[in-house]
Amino acid sequence: MRSRLRTCVLLACGLCVVSAGVLELRSRQAAEQARSRIWRTGVQEAPPWYTADRDGHIEGPVFDLIDEAARRRGLRLEWTVEATGADQAFRARRVDLWPLAGKLAARHGQFEITEAWLRLSYWLARRKTSQPLPPLGAGLLVAHKGTEVTRRILSDRFPRAGSLQVASHVDALQALCAGTASAAVVAEVFRRGGTAGSSTRACVDRRVDLTLTQLET
Repeated sequence: MRSRLRTCVLLACGLCVVSAGVLELRSRQAAEQARSRIWRTGVQEAPPWYTADRDGHIEGPVFDLIDEAARRRGLRLEWTVEATGADQAFRARRVDLWPLAGKLAARHGQFEITEAWLRLSYWLARRKTSQPLPPLGAGLLVAHKGTEVTRRILSDRFPRAGSLQVASHVDALQALCAGTASAAVVAEVFRRGGTAGSSTRACVDRRVDLTLTQLET
């Protein structure tokens, strides 16, 4: 009886060792495959995080950070500018990675999204007024960059507002300060000691005071 029990235990241990070896082998194979392929990495013009010139040359802190992290892991990236944004680029299978993407509910189940490594906050900017924000944005013309995130904010929070799509968040603020738009949706990076108020510098020359309301995304 003891001999049979000892044999079973040894067999079980042997199976554990074999299973662990297979898992380790698969892990190594996956790592080797990741290093052997070229990862197509998409970006959309998003200063100050990254910018792209007419020749497709990309630069900025996010580009530097991701490129260096990939180099240290032995991964090869091929950067590509995708003006249509992450969702369309993934659906068309033009990209494998997107380093700066909003964690939207509509993307769950469609794409694999990592834990946040950079947190962005979105704000609604308006000229200072005693008038309350109209329900559902009725009567507002909102300037915004036209990303998936800003379009989602408008459709969810301000479905009755008009949309004015511009090239950047700074352009959205400038449209507001020039009177072309009555509101603007802008993004701001949270930094220690920093506030969303720093974005209002785009309106200093016009001496326009703004009210900023943080938006939940």
